[in-house]
Amino acid sequence: MRHASAPHAPELDRLRLLEQEARLRGVRRMGELLVGAGVVAIGLADDAVNAAVAALVLILLASAFEGQAQRTRAPGGWLAIQELFGLTAICLVIGATGGLASPALVLLAPAAALAGARRQGGPLAVSLLVALAGLAGACLLADGPSLGDAAGTAVAAAAAILAVALVTSHLAHADRGVRADAILDPLTGLLNRGALDARMIELRGQAVLDDLPLSIVLSDLDALAQINAVHGADTGDAVLAGAAEAMRRSLRTFELLYRLGGDEFLLILPGASPREATHLAERLRDAVATAMPEGHEVTASFGVAGGSGRGLQFGALLAEADVALYAAKAAGGDTVRTSGGELAADGENVPQPA
Repeated sequence: MRHASAPHAPELDRLRLLEQEARLRGVRRMGELLVGAGVVAIGLADDAVNAAVAALVLILLASAFEGQAQRTRAPGGWLAIQELFGLTAICLVIGATGGLASPALVLLAPAAALAGARRQGGPLAVSLLVALAGLAGACLLADGPSLGDAAGTAVAAAAAILAVALVTSHLAHADRGVRADAILDPLTGLLNRGALDARMIELRGQAVLDDLPLSIVLSDLDALAQINAVHGADTGDAVLAGAAEAMRRSLRTFELLYRLGGDEFLLILPGASPREATHLAERLRDAVATAMPEGHEVTASFGVAGGSGRGLQFGALLAEADVALYAAKAAGGDTVRTSGGELAADGENVPQPA
């Protein structure tokens, strides 16, 4: 049985990262609050008021990068900047309150844990090198014991940073593997409903910030029930997977197709007008009609809906697309309808898949 390929790896990694960030948002903010309170308390206790205030400002600024990470196609870079701001804040207080004698050394543990939760391998190694370099710089500039005089403390602090990051990274990697199984449909390799949550958070942020259009395409196969009845469920599954693969191959890597369940699929197109989405739906309709999965003729029907701006409501958009899909099925299938009931228009070019 042929199964469709998984989504493009970088895009899938981005979705996993955003989904993880959404789940960790509450505890991460609580951690930022506690670290901020810690740096202020340590700075004030050591009469390093300026360092404490500067560190608190950096931590508050770091939280601002979360929104940018949700809206970009490369969230990892913005999250790395967020971590760097937080690390700089902690090192600033360490340097101002005694270096290796500073009680702020323990605050590096949460920074290491966050880095470990977000990345592994080479990117994690880079993050740890930056953290250790920041620690060394803070200690060298501090009015406290030198690295030579407090070698044991320096080694213990470095070991703690590495240990916390490595353990957290391993646990997060295992969790991401489980989460990947939870958001990928095993039959088609497409994303499933579980992957929509993080995507919706991202798209709401884009709609509010940029006032751009967003269109969706809802589809299902026209005669899969008959194929199942005549040829059996295994053949039906193979036909379903083949049709999904035909649609996926007609899309560019960042145009992600979701399997909602059964033979129903959803395509979300940020920045696309309903007219553009309709042309893309026509391309998908033709791809299915010509695919002949497992040697069977199969067609699909498509419903298109679109909206834009702050008033965008995904639930309402999905309901409109469902009505349009019902109209396409009522017209005999193998066709495209928009939420206004129109047929697909001709004459407008739609970008071809890369």
